[in-house]
Amino acid sequence: MAIAKAKDQLQLLLENAPIGIFSIQEDLLILDDYSLYLEEISGQTKLASKSFTDVFLNKSELNADERSKVALAIQYSFGCELMFWEANAENLPKALIIRENQNRRSLEIHWKPLLDEQKCVQAILITMRDVTETLKFRQQAIEGQNRLKYLGELIALGPDRFRSFEDIFDQHWDRIQTYFYELSTQSGDKTPFQKSLFQELHTLKASARLNQMSGMTHVVHEAEDFLVQKLQIRKQDLSVVADHLQAVVCCLDDYQKALKPLLAMQNSLTHKTVNEQGVPAQSLSLIRLIEELKPQFAEAAKFKGRKPCFINVEVPEDFTLSSKLYSALHSALLHMVSNSLDHGLESSEVRKKKGKTDAGTLTFFFDSEDRLGFKDDGQGICLEKVAKKAQEKGLSYTNTQELLNLLFSYGFSTRSEADLSSGRGVGLDAALSFLRESGSDLEIVPIREIDGYVEFYFAMKMTGT
Repeated sequence: MAIAKAKDQLQLLLENAPIGIFSIQEDLLILDDYSLYLEEISGQTKLASKSFTDVFLNKSELNADERSKVALAIQYSFGCELMFWEANAENLPKALIIRENQNRRSLEIHWKPLLDEQKCVQAILITMRDVTETLKFRQQAIEGQNRLKYLGELIALGPDRFRSFEDIFDQHWDRIQTYFYELSTQSGDKTPFQKSLFQELHTLKASARLNQMSGMTHVVHEAEDFLVQKLQIRKQDLSVVADHLQAVVCCLDDYQKALKPLLAMQNSLTHKTVNEQGVPAQSLSLIRLIEELKPQFAEAAKFKGRKPCFINVEVPEDFTLSSKLYSALHSALLHMVSNSLDHGLESSEVRKKKGKTDAGTLTFFFDSEDRLGFKDDGQGICLEKVAKKAQEKGLSYTNTQELLNLLFSYGFSTRSEADLSSGRGVGLDAALSFLRESGSDLEIVPIREIDGYVEFYFAMKMTGT
């Protein structure tokens, strides 16, 4: 009587429980007794004796290698003791995303081994719960929280600076899409496109970070970090790169949506005249560019635990730039200032001992060849550190100038560790690339050498002004 009642209760559970319950054996076929809700989850009927692989794994977003790994982990578990089951269970997914036509269903999965009298696995009980709506509501809540956070960041940033960031974003994004397309379609050596894509992301992240846009900084860093981990992007990696890039676009959209309440509070937004390249026309003077970058220079110093630098500008007020050079200088100068903060300027304590102001000074000027010069009042470049890094990388040089030029090499950094802002050896390489793409150029000009350190300035050729 008790057994019959238990069977009835089990049958009632299988017919009405809003959860997928079923068992499989070594052949991975679904056994007869399963919950009716499993048919709703799978989108199929009469599941008994159908393959678990066909019904779920092959329709999931797992790639072929991942699906094979799951199937083997299941098959190797049968006939094994519990200890071996636990080892194999690490390869079993706790969640699956199933694609059915245009729909995506998120499933939460629990795996439980059913043991025989010898305490070996003879079947596996699987329970599935559809968490699609739960995750959707959770994501909506997260997006709501993010928009509140982003709104706070935008209030501090101001609409005008955000619009400027949007312009910079668009210019980087055009190049990012180009490099990703080449990465996806080229059959030969893809390293140059991977390198260029990384440079664009690294520079975009720097701009986001200096504007204190935490969400944008995070998603771009995630994309950049994935590229760093891959020596060579393979075909199966492209979908992951695409997902990271889509996350960057979605993040910008979230910031733009968060901006709307701020604009409503201001009642009106001053519309700027924009030229065909998307850069505000009144911002095309060199003075205007430097003034626009000052808050980002200060934020970069703060991020690195330094006092904001004094900015000394010795350039004509009426010197104007082409929109292309304006954009290139904007990106390049961020990298050069970061380089000064990381390598050139001494700590406040050291500077005081040398009789210098505790905050560094950054100077913009024109040299005797009418090139835009940028320098800091730090200690200069340590030749020993650069030579040691060159030796580690197997790079050769015949004189001091050639040694200094190695600083433009991709992946060359004298820092031992990378962080969110630097240390990956991409800064000066990226600055050089941006300027050359605009028709300009970048050189390191030595001034003098003192105790193994070379004082220098960066010289940028002014073209198309």
